[in-house]
Amino acid sequence: MFDGTYMWMIDDFNIHYKTRVSDLQIVSWGYFGGASGGGDKVTAWAFDGTNTWATNSTKNKVIKLRPGSPYQDFPVGNTPMGVAFDGTYIWTSNYSGSNVTKLRVSDGGTVATYGVGSNPYGILCTEDSIWVANSGSHNVTKLRASDGALMGTFSVGTTPIQILYDGSSIWVSNYDDNSVTKLQASDGMLLGTYAVGSKPVGLEFDGTRIWVANSGGNTVTKLRASDGTNLGNVTVGANPWGIAFDTINMWITNSGTKVVGSANYNTISRR
Repeated sequence: MFDGTYMWMIDDFNIHYKTRVSDLQIVSWGYFGGASGGGDKVTAWAFDGTNTWATNSTKNKVIKLRPGSPYQDFPVGNTPMGVAFDGTYIWTSNYSGSNVTKLRVSDGGTVATYGVGSNPYGILCTEDSIWVANSGSHNVTKLRASDGALMGTFSVGTTPIQILYDGSSIWVSNYDDNSVTKLQASDGMLLGTYAVGSKPVGLEFDGTRIWVANSGGNTVTKLRASDGTNLGNVTVGANPWGIAFDTINMWITNSGTKVVGSANYNTISRR
């Protein structure tokens, strides 16, 4: 995740790294849940302009990292897998609960919980809506951000994992049919389905292109956002999963490639 200045990453031992994008230097790092990770598992990041938030899927909590302060965690639903900030509230998608939780930024208090589809994974916020990729029911849910009212449920591909907004359209990575789906954000109308690499997961937008991390093919696919034209693949490390754009470079976490140092950590491809 890019916060405007630093790139944030997590490794398999729940060590989080804050990395300066200009020279790739790690400026700080720390453990979640104690020195051994405590059985915690961080799966997603969000930034609210001041604080960094991370889902702890094994403890059913969301973690709040405030600069210069110890981290706090707050209860959410079962197995939170995604987190997003809507400009006022934090939202988590709770995989095993088939719901989403809305929390106050100030104190982490739960505002409400809303049902969505089966096994929700990725979540994002547009100007006035919350979109959730439901990996178990092969669709996406659109909720009104103000009160959680259901605004629509839209079919996509098989096992949607991540979800992205490019300013006008919603993009969804379909893990089990090697494609991405493009929906019109205003009404959920299907705009296209486009083939990508094997087991697509992470999605990012650079202003003109959609980038797709193909976890099964060790590649990233570039699509033209306007019409879905495939612009080619870039070879990266093993099992690319997360992807983020720092306004100049595209960063990809390669979850299958390990480097031995003081601890094993996932390598980063910068494109």
